Amino acid sequence: MGIIEYTSDDPNAQVVMEKDGQDFPLEKGSKSSVQMEPGHYNIRLIGQTDGLKLEQKFCNLDPGGRGIVRVKRESKPENR
Repeated sequence: MGIIEYTSDDPNAQVVMEKDGQDFPLEKGSKSSVQMEPGHYNIRLIGQTDGLKLEQKFCNLDPGGRGIVRVKRESKPENR
């Protein structure tokens, strides 16, 4: 098994990790970690995603390894 460490600027963001056609939703919140099977995962945001961005779109999780999933809030450009 490997560990996915999840952090988000928005505690309501919903992230899904997909491996071999199967979806694995991550628990909503601002920080969590979960054990997952090793392998290649595609990562995507679902639901209300306005202003949110994933730091990476995929993760290769090695046996005994760690993967990082981060959701960042995009800053709006200032009007001058």
